[in-house]
Amino acid sequence: MRNSPFPKLLPNFLKRWSPRAFSSEQITDEEINTLFEAARWSPSCYNEQPWRFVYATSTEARERLLSVLSASNREWANRAPLIIIAFSHMIFNSTQAPNRWAAFDTGSAWMSLALQAQHLGLVAHAMGGFDEDMVYQITGVDPSEFVAMAVIAVGHLGDPGTLPAALRSHEKPSDRMGLSDIVYEFRTDQESISEHVEIDDDELIS
Repeated sequence: MRNSPFPKLLPNFLKRWSPRAFSSEQITDEEINTLFEAARWSPSCYNEQPWRFVYATSTEARERLLSVLSASNREWANRAPLIIIAFSHMIFNSTQAPNRWAAFDTGSAWMSLALQAQHLGLVAHAMGGFDEDMVYQITGVDPSEFVAMAVIAVGHLGDPGTLPAALRSHEKPSDRMGLSDIVYEFRTDQESISEHVEIDDDELIS
């Protein structure tokens, strides 16, 4: 179990992790719909709700979605009973202008789904290793309006012994950087925070 020095932190954040070992136990329709219901209530710019999910549970449909994954991801994700592809709608419905916040908002929907999975006793693992062009071909989703963000495997935690030997040692919750590595207080008595943040001055928002 991971721990935090902040006792008021919701334990869900510490319990959630991204395993690769899944069992063959199926997920109920109610559980699947509850996952997407959690994502549905995520915040978004102008309440556009730009996330879209395509999912598969049957053997044939799962194999089709799994085929977009890199070989290294496919060899463990193929045991998960639920495979999801998350898309971002990159155009505002109201104005048809580009929505530069769509990916950010879809990320919040993914986190909502992942935390709900943890609450249900499930595990979820999002992957970026996939063939994007193949995703559009298989699903029929229009790449001129949508961007495929991640392929997500969901299921019950399985036996690490089912994983390829090279992955077994990694089958544990990962740690995180400290707050001082990711959070910087902005103060008016300093000219720049670049001495604390590892980015160039011209990348800072003025």
